Amino acid sequence: MDNYFKNSDASDAKYKVYTKVIFCDDNELLVEQYIGNHEGEERHITALISDNEYIDLYKQEGAEAVLINLNKAEFIKLSKYIERQEKTINIYKDKGKTTEAKSIFHSLSVSGIWIQRLTDWFVDNGFDVPINKVKKLPKYKEYENLFDKFYNDKNADPIEVKSVLNDKSRWSNPSSYLAVSRRNHNVTVAELKKHRGFGWIDPKSTAID
Repeated sequence: MDNYFKNSDASDAKYKVYTKVIFCDDNELLVEQYIGNHEGEERHITALISDNEYIDLYKQEGAEAVLINLNKAEFIKLSKYIERQEKTINIYKDKGKTTEAKSIFHSLSVSGIWIQRLTDWFVDNGFDVPINKVKKLPKYKEYENLFDKFYNDKNADPIEVKSVLNDKSRWSNPSSYLAVSRRNHNVTVAELKKHRGFGWIDPKSTAID
């Protein structure tokens, strides 16, 4: 496996979906992780796993079983993290610390995106989605969280932003959700179009503030 290591990132991303087992020997697994999109292109890195549980699982049941268990562990870890953070938000609200509560709430949008990406991996590959005990957000709030995440990222990829926020298979009326989210930020259409990630909105300049 030495040649693989020389060309490998041999790192581990905070948020990821495991997509491939590249190699396995008696000591380590080399796996591929999807870590997001950049300028419309998927980004992947490789990582090493030395946990004997996964090495033995690979030998006994193959790569598919390893990927299922790795992604299940990621899904459960993220779910528990979101649950803990939501409890912290409620504690801050009870103490009247609204600024701290809002800060944590907005930070959860990234975790929510990765819960969805992990869910998509299970569904797309025909596997059961792990049980998620985290309370599911209403669609409008899910959309607003994603809007906040992209709006606060001045270098947001417009292709990714459009593919997420304008996905008509996911949102019943994406233009309406977008308008509400924009108004909640007191941002005009013209102002939002100047944002790198939102230049695609209102191509015919017909939207009303």
